[in-house]
Parts: sequence; structure tokens; C-alpha cells
Amino acid sequence: MIQGTPNSLMVDEIFHKVIADLGIKHRPSRHSFFSRLAAYPTAELHSPPVLNELYKRYQSAMHASRAMGYFLPHLDTIALRIRKLRILADDDGIPGGDTHHFQLRRTWTSMLGCPPLMKDDEFGELDDLKKCLDPMTTAFVTLVQEIYPQSLGPWVMVEGLAHDWIGALLTGLIPHFEAIDSTDYFMENFSNCLEEKHAQEALDVTSVVLCHRPELLEETIEGARRMGEGLDMLWSTLESVLIVTK
Repeated sequence: MIQGTPNSLMVDEIFHKVIADLGIKHRPSRHSFFSRLAAYPTAELHSPPVLNELYKRYQSAMHASRAMGYFLPHLDTIALRIRKLRILADDDGIPGGDTHHFQLRRTWTSMLGCPPLMKDDEFGELDDLKKCLDPMTTAFVTLVQEIYPQSLGPWVMVEGLAHDWIGALLTGLIPHFEAIDSTDYFMENFSNCLEEKHAQEALDVTSVVLCHRPELLEETIEGARRMGEGLDMLWSTLESVLIVTK
């Protein structure tokens, strides 16, 4: 609990320090999933059941965070709506009708040699999506549904860690798929450092909100903490695919 009534400067300092500490604690690249993926036997990773299950779980988690990004609270002024929209457009409004969802699907298609089994229209209403997921991915999607509308903390955590986990995913896949780094998904989201820009913008926007409403600090931090734990759970459910199918 934060004692007393902190001023705006104190709130900003506390917010940035806690988010930085949580970022270190929950840094995705530290999770054993990514090193296990890199060391996994290439012939076994090329198995369609393995790749299809990894795709279903990872794409479902990404879909949940993108879908719930439209329900973020406290960004109701014109200026903040514009800033939020720019980030949403980077995910869902890429010129030519492209999206990060489509880019990831194309990347997996290149690995599989055919499109993933789970079709795009199956990534819709989250309650329906959860019916075809494993318990841990279901729990992650449920968490995103619950906490994204409550505070900006979960959004800050996801945006802040995305560059790291996409880079770790690339590092895990490239020993098995040499040209994977040239696919649109990794070029757009990692090589171009787009997610780092999103991370900074999410921090800046949330700082603006907390400056005007410092009473939101504790719930923002709590949301970030829960999201960090949820992401750890996500990497664990992806790792379980490799363990079970080994």
C-alpha cells in the first residue's frame, strides 16, 4: 500500500520503477520455453501436430490481447484516443488490409508448408475461442478479458514485454527455420522495433493518466503484476506442448 497522498511526481517515479522491476522479473526470454524451443529436435518440431498446437495457443493469446485492447479504460479524451488508435492501427490496420494476425499465420504457413489447421474466423469471440483451448491458455485468455478493462497496467506490461518475447521466439525458431527472420511478422514486430515504440507509448500515455488521476496508481500496478504472472503462464503452456510431444 502507498502511504499518504503522493504527488504527481512521486506517482510517476513509483509507476516507472515498479514497471521496470516487473519487466525484469517477468522478462519472457528468461523462461525455459524459449531455450527448449531452440534446442528441440528439428525433425520433431517440423511435425504438423506440434506446430499447429503452438500456433493455436500463441495466436489465441495474441488475439485476446489485441481484441481487449479496444476496451482499455481511462483513455477517453480526444488526444488519448488518438494515441491509442495509432497503436491499434499498427496491429489491425496495416496498409493493404494486413494485420499482425495475418502475418503470424503466414509465418506459420511457411513453417508448415500449408496453412495452420485453425482458421482465422475461429479467432473471434473470446468465450467461444476458449472452448477449443487447453486449460492454461484458457486461463490466460480469461485473465486478459477480466483485467484489460480494469486498468492500464496489463496493457503496459504486454506492450513492454512484447519486443523481448518476439525476439526470444525468433531465437527459438531460427535454428529450425533459417529464413524465418525475413517473414513479415518478425520483420514488422521485431526487426523494425515497432514493439519498443509501443512500449514507450504505453508508458507515456499511462503516465499522463496517472498525473491527472494518481488514485489509479495501485490498481494500475496490480494489473501489471497480474499480467506479468499471466505471461509466465502462457510461456509455460507453450512449453508443455514440447514436453508432451517430445
